[in-house]
Amino acid sequence: MNTHKSIYYILIAISFLLLSSQVFYMPFRACVVFIPVGLLGIGYTFPVIPTQKKRKRLRDIYWFKTLWIALALAWITTFLPVIFMESLSSSFKPQVLFIFSRSFLFIFVLCIPFDIRDMNFDKLNNVNTLPIRVGIKSSIYIAIILLLVFICIAYIQLLYFKLAIGPAFALLLSAMITLSLLPFAQAKRPPLFFPIVYDGAMLLQWGLIFIFIHYPYLN
Repeated sequence: MNTHKSIYYILIAISFLLLSSQVFYMPFRACVVFIPVGLLGIGYTFPVIPTQKKRKRLRDIYWFKTLWIALALAWITTFLPVIFMESLSSSFKPQVLFIFSRSFLFIFVLCIPFDIRDMNFDKLNNVNTLPIRVGIKSSIYIAIILLLVFICIAYIQLLYFKLAIGPAFALLLSAMITLSLLPFAQAKRPPLFFPIVYDGAMLLQWGLIFIFIHYPYLN
């Protein structure tokens, strides 16, 4: 980003224009979903939090950088599709809340390897992350525990909230594959290793769920 700042700002401008064009096709209730994420984005990017010494960004507070990213992505990808198609009250359905919880945990886990990759950069910029606060090994242990919680949530949904066996198995399989990849998160890995492996884990989860929904004979 520091090397290609002009491209970075051009992409932001294009994203803003595309988002603005889509707003005209959304019902007002769907636009409401953007308000918390927009406020979170402002606080994450700009120093709006007053402290004794100077103002800070949300990402500068403790190890919460990963928390804000996971919260924003899980919020927008869970509630926007639901509220776009249904009423605001639909966001409180147990199925939707389960999806939000799973998404939040899974994205949080996938952010940790990137925090490991960026440790030196974050230290130079005084940004606290879990690997900086507790170390690489402990961060990986935390990610493993969160994945186990993810599996428990999917299992509870399977037993009591009508989650089909196919998607449940897809979620379990994606979690187990991701869990097996976590120990490979080391700062010295090639730059492309992280987006291919850990961003790819999100695509893998979607692909597995798609397969088990559309090819029920595999269930």
